[in-house]
Amino acid sequence: MTGRLVVVLVLGLTLVAAASSTDVVRLTSGRCCEAGWFSPDGNSILYLRHQTVGEGPPGSPGPVTEISVCLWEKGQSRDLLRIEPGREPSRGSVRLSQRYPVVHWLEGGRWLLVVEWNDPDKAAGTLVRIADGWKTRVERSGNWFSADAKLSLDPATQSLIAHYLSRSQFFRAPADLPRDRNGTYYDWTSLSRDGLWALGEAYRPNPGDCACGAPYWPRSVALCRLSTHRVTLLTSDDKTAASQPRFSPDASHIAYVARYRLSEEGDSETSEPKYQHLRLLTPDGSVRQRLAPEAGHVSNFEWLDNRRIVYTNSQPVKPPAAQSNQYWRDAQQLAVVNIATGSRTGLTAGDFHHRYLDCHGNRFLVAESLPGYGPWKDCKADLFVITPRG
Repeated sequence: MTGRLVVVLVLGLTLVAAASSTDVVRLTSGRCCEAGWFSPDGNSILYLRHQTVGEGPPGSPGPVTEISVCLWEKGQSRDLLRIEPGREPSRGSVRLSQRYPVVHWLEGGRWLLVVEWNDPDKAAGTLVRIADGWKTRVERSGNWFSADAKLSLDPATQSLIAHYLSRSQFFRAPADLPRDRNGTYYDWTSLSRDGLWALGEAYRPNPGDCACGAPYWPRSVALCRLSTHRVTLLTSDDKTAASQPRFSPDASHIAYVARYRLSEEGDSETSEPKYQHLRLLTPDGSVRQRLAPEAGHVSNFEWLDNRRIVYTNSQPVKPPAAQSNQYWRDAQQLAVVNIATGSRTGLTAGDFHHRYLDCHGNRFLVAESLPGYGPWKDCKADLFVITPRG
């Protein structure tokens, strides 16, 4: 996949974006995928293909699946690795250990590390050589990893494997960050790359309420200097809850989702907000602006670089009463906004649920599934690569 992507016309193609503004390449067909990643050079794409092979254990959120790690390049796909269903004990029950494997490219794309299981105590996965598909298991217990075959890798690559296996799947804030002060509670969600700042949310529960994660109003963006633990609240509004604050890669800007409650319409303290807007801050508070004013319900966003943000604008789908406990997908579209110019580029359109997966330069890997409610197996997606023109 080199140069400009060619528009792929497929009969019945669920249109990912307006043909006049984007080029679209369809990678998969059959709605069996959930995740994908560009190679470092952008010429190949790895993705996960799921196949249902049985019912899940009691209490599990979905069926048992077999997962294949596939490589897409030059318009063709080939299977690299099959991950058979596995189980791990969890609090007296059973959970599937392979459901959400994470993929890491190593040595510029020569090797692939598929981490199937990762927690603070142990990690396990498979190392695959892209050129010929040779593979071996790797594991970590504590700070060390081992393999069932001798690895002909240089020390730097072995250090990379140990590094990726040691990473937790979830952000863990330093234990010494403030958790509550004078009735204000803090949820720390990210650290700046320079290690100088922590970013999070601050809230004050109503008297007598539990301080255990309810959507308290208001909810502010909190900034903490790690050297002094001094906390500054960057937002303050009694009708707004700030959520998902995230640093730009250079930590010069902070983006977050502002969730508005409309009290004049009779909303209660715990009701869901009517609007969710994407907003921008600077750490010193000198810049405050709303991004993408046309987006009325931003559900998620990611920084692409120091100037671009990809975000989702959702249209919630109300489930039938008989399906209220099943998996759901809102109709959701993707767009990119440039914080320096304010320009916006739409990536997707139509009454579908689109999810951002990865980006390489000006090419975007997108998952598309049907909106609405249904069994877990019906919520899988097809994958597309989208390239905005101009």
